[in-house]
Formats: sequence, structure tokens, C-alpha cells
Amino acid sequence: MSEVTNTEQQQVWNGWLGEHWVEHPNRYDGLVEGYNALILDAAGVGASSRVLDVGCGTGQLTREAAARAVDGSATGVDISARMVAAAEERARGLANVSFEEADAQVHPFPREGYDAVVSRGGVMFFDDHVCAFANFGRGLRRGGRLAFLVPGAAEPDGEYARATAALRPHMAKPSPTTRRMMSLGSRDVVHGLLSASGFRDTDIERVESVAVLGADPVDAADFVCGQGMVRSCLEGLDDATRHRVREELVEGLAAFHTADGVRVGDSGRLVSAVRM
Repeated sequence: MSEVTNTEQQQVWNGWLGEHWVEHPNRYDGLVEGYNALILDAAGVGASSRVLDVGCGTGQLTREAAARAVDGSATGVDISARMVAAAEERARGLANVSFEEADAQVHPFPREGYDAVVSRGGVMFFDDHVCAFANFGRGLRRGGRLAFLVPGAAEPDGEYARATAALRPHMAKPSPTTRRMMSLGSRDVVHGLLSASGFRDTDIERVESVAVLGADPVDAADFVCGQGMVRSCLEGLDDATRHRVREELVEGLAAFHTADGVRVGDSGRLVSAVRM
């Protein structure tokens, strides 16, 4: 692995949080896979594109980029060794896909070696966003497109908020990772950092999808309670309170139980820009 500056996030994603993700890759993909086509469309990924996926996790978006770029290639980078290993295993046999364990903020990407840079929730955690975007921006050819998904503004009346309302009173102390997740929540911040890091024509669009949380309410509650931000907050509760919260969570999720599992409406922000 090349140089790492973001040691805090390296420890987080190589610890229990990354382990939980590797144990449940299909579940995590099920939360956001509805955005994949939107991201790839916004990045202009075509048959001959060379695509870089930043913060690739276990590689679903990378694999879908490679499926489009049949005469090109897709490279996924992630700071988590666990996730990179899982991504490589899941992409076994695909000739135009590769993965690398790297800190995208400082990794020496080949200059203008890519036609498109994409990310599905992987660009919020950098120590220095301008430095990071400028770094992988140098790997993007001039006129190449960047497209990434970040969380949108909180929607208290949204389906996810209603389904998980039982958790809300206990989420007052977000973890450092949770705070980082919302670091690009401001449109002004996004416009400013992309301009400062060598991009133009920034567009920010609210997009919607459906998140699949589990096969049934109990299964969904188990998964939700194991996610990083929730687990961190629930760990401080006594056993009785934790049990009560989980039972209330199951009740809330039951309202969204369908024949295809527990499905809730979700939204995010799709950001796209062009390298100067």
C-alpha cells in the first residue's frame, strides 16, 4: 500500500466497521445499489472508458462500471484491506477490473490515466477534501467527468426516518465516522471544494432510490443495529434499554415489510463535475 495520511479512517475501516461490511456486502449494496446507474450515467461511462472508483468498498459499483466499459477498464481503490480483498474475490474472472488498497488523498494515480472518476459514498471521509479531490483529479483526463453520491439533508418525515424512529433519541452522540459522513452536506461547501481542486460545471441533484434493509423486520433490525453509527450509539445503553429500543425498531420496520423484504424510500445527492 502507498502512503497513508488518513490513519484514523484507515483504523476504522480495517476494524470492526469494515469487518461488518465484509460480512454483509449484499446488504450494504442493497442500501444504495439503486444509485449505481445514475452515477455511471453522470460520469459518462461508456464502452471504452477507463474508470476510477474511489472508496470502492467491496466493489459492486466498480464491477458495474467494468460491465459498461467492455473495451476499457475499471479500477477500485479503498483504504480498507478487508474490503479490497473481498472486492477482488467478488470480481474473480473479470478481466477488466482491478483493485488497490490505497489512500486516495495521496495515492500517486497515473496522470490523466482515467476518463471518469466515480464514487458511491466514498469521498466524505478525507482529512483534506481539496487535497484529495485535486489528487485523484490529476488522474482524470482534462474534460473527464467526476460523479459521486453523498448523503442528502436529513429528512425527518422520510421513510427511513419513520422506519427507524425508535433510534432517534439515542443518536445524540454521533461517532467521528458519522460526522465525517455528513462533511459534504452543504452545497456551498461542495461547490467551493470542487472549484478549488480543479473542477468546473458542478451540478448537484437530489436523487431517490429504495433501500432494502432485510428479509423481514427482525432481520432488518439485526442489520441496522450492527451498522457503525447505530452500534456506536447503542453500545452505551444498558441491556434493558437496548432490548426495548430494538423491539420498537422491529415494530417501526414492520410498516415497510413487503413481499420483497423491508424496503424504504431513500434519497441522496448526486454531484457531477468536469475536470478543468
